Amino acid sequence: MVPNNIKSAITAWVFEARVPGSFVKAVLENDLNKAVIGADPTVLPHLKDIVLYMVNEVPALCWGSKEKMSSWSNLGGQKGIHEARKRQDQLVLGDQ
Repeated sequence: MVPNNIKSAITAWVFEARVPGSFVKAVLENDLNKAVIGADPTVLPHLKDIVLYMVNEVPALCWGSKEKMSSWSNLGGQKGIHEARKRQDQLVLGDQ
């Protein structure tokens, strides 16, 4: 089971590119050392569930390395991508 506070932080990252706390950030960066060392003792037993959640539920574009996190942040998360597409559609429709 993924603790609610961890799932909320991951969701905020995916949708809004809101930078999470150090533990979730380490998980998103795929940095096992930082994740284990920085984990709250109540979260550490759930690390396997958290990783499985990431693999199965979180878009691969937004996690796995510092570089992917940086790119995702620049996009503004799924919200930023959606807004960019909306602006693009408005520009295309405005040309007709």
